Amino acid sequence: RTGLSRHDNLWIRTPFSREDIIRRIGFVPLAKPFRQEYQYQNIMFLTAGELAAKAAGLSWDDFMKQRFFEPLAMKRTTTRHAEAVAQSDRAMPHRKSRGGAVESFEWINYDNVGAAGAINSSARDLANWVRLQLAGGQFEGRRLISERNLRETWEPHMVQRLTAENRALNPGVTQQTYALGWNLIHYQGRLIISHSGVLSGFRARITLVPERKLGIVLLANLNSTDAPEALNYALLDEFLDLPSRRDWNQHLTAERARLDARDAQERAAREARRVRDTKPSRELTHYAGIFEHRAYGPVTVTATSDGLTLEWAGFRPRLEHYHFDTFRTTGANAPFAGELATFVLNAQAEVPSLRFLNVEFQRVKKP
Repeated sequence: RTGLSRHDNLWIRTPFSREDIIRRIGFVPLAKPFRQEYQYQNIMFLTAGELAAKAAGLSWDDFMKQRFFEPLAMKRTTTRHAEAVAQSDRAMPHRKSRGGAVESFEWINYDNVGAAGAINSSARDLANWVRLQLAGGQFEGRRLISERNLRETWEPHMVQRLTAENRALNPGVTQQTYALGWNLIHYQGRLIISHSGVLSGFRARITLVPERKLGIVLLANLNSTDAPEALNYALLDEFLDLPSRRDWNQHLTAERARLDARDAQERAAREARRVRDTKPSRELTHYAGIFEHRAYGPVTVTATSDGLTLEWAGFRPRLEHYHFDTFRTTGANAPFAGELATFVLNAQAEVPSLRFLNVEFQRVKKP
């Protein structure tokens, strides 16, 4: 509810440090007025983690290890990529290709996102975290968090609208709010506390039902799957002794197919709006140069006999002509592959700016 939209491109596979990312997000304009609307924002969680560590006089990584991982006997949990990949017994991330085949790939280093998603753990370790939550901040007789502060993290702070899509995926949910790092829902009249996350080939979901002292930890090493959500609801129905049971696997498979078909139609509609047989307004050399954004830094566009190349944050995708003065990134293993880049011309047919990654870069240097 800070008013900031996501701007995940600032951290996904970029060379920017945690401190650098926090400084950069300070130069991004608000998308909504302060505290008016729910907008998920990973960099604010990164910032909160760094602030807590600063107050403790530690790095966030050491803070988490000393305050939580060691007291909770979370022996296989780490915040550092190098430590995680050094473990021989670890899952490999998987993804689905455009043809539907499932393939594995190497772990990606996300140390720079810190508290928003850098923790690598196991179901057994996370079960101890769940026990801490359900015991009011105690673990095996030792208090790690005051019960008052723990319960504050369960208090609603922002209403989340139940969209048509959310209602279809989560039937039985009548209310949804956001607390401090938790989603609160009312499912079949019961309070459910949960959160999920997806990060390059992995999914995680943790669910708490305080009145039943029930905790569920579900981990998957494929990001494009609803299996954790289906199993989560099936377990809730079972442990809550609900009289009517839904086939959640069937339901979510059908809903996901419907949403995928809708997304495919939207992509086809966008492609249909593409104006064919157009040419750039100027010769390609006129688009070359360095464009700067206060938060995102410099974008360098280079013109060669083979066309245009864009360089930003270590990524070097080629730019293929899309229509008019808009180009599309291609030929690079970048998180923003397929993103459109639009060169803006002024009345003198010069190119003063570039719209890319939903921000506008101002030209600071010609080639």
